[in-house]
Amino acid sequence: MKKTKNILFAFLALIVLALPMFALGCDSDQSSLEVFNSFKTEYYQGETIDLTDGVLKYTDKEGDVSYINVSSDMIINFNTTTPGNRKMVIIYNDETLEISYVVKEVIKMKDNRVYVENNSAHGTFGYFLLDRASSKLYIMSAGVLNLSETELKEYIINNGNGYVDSLPVTENIVGNKLITKFVSGEGTSFEEVVIITPGNDANTIQLSSASGTMSLTATIYEQA
Repeated sequence: MKKTKNILFAFLALIVLALPMFALGCDSDQSSLEVFNSFKTEYYQGETIDLTDGVLKYTDKEGDVSYINVSSDMIINFNTTTPGNRKMVIIYNDETLEISYVVKEVIKMKDNRVYVENNSAHGTFGYFLLDRASSKLYIMSAGVLNLSETELKEYIINNGNGYVDSLPVTENIVGNKLITKFVSGEGTSFEEVVIITPGNDANTIQLSSASGTMSLTATIYEQA
């Protein structure tokens, strides 16, 4: 019986001694990659990737750990052209890591719809019509008009009492807003004006100029 106990103790001792070696052998077979500090994963259409504060934790086959700042050359499959749920891939030292992100729709100033200035103090209102097909913004100054929107669009484009500017525009996304820029002025004096469509309401636009000569809000036209 005593001999049997000694054999059993010796066998258990061998198992205990072998466990660290076995575990070490398993660890040396794999490296790993994980997010140590997250970065931006919510975007609006057209936004570029923002990797600010992004840090990865990389563990090599020997168990050594390093921390790496995430850079754009590590990223594939990032695209904000259309809204929806997406997955980008981070590649580092042959390790890959999938990161989920979401792309939200930017609310744009409506195309071929007339917007009219709110609360004019002088009885003359600004009327605005954006035609993206021709990259033009029509601007007209007039009083209250008893016209349907279809009639008003035709009036703005073809008549406008000589007070219509037809201006080239550019559109860029900044955060959750679509920024529409055009240059307004007479002769050689021009000024850039920015139209902002607030993030959740395409029926309203905000216009402002760099000098402050124009600052107003306009909404979708409704027949008087």
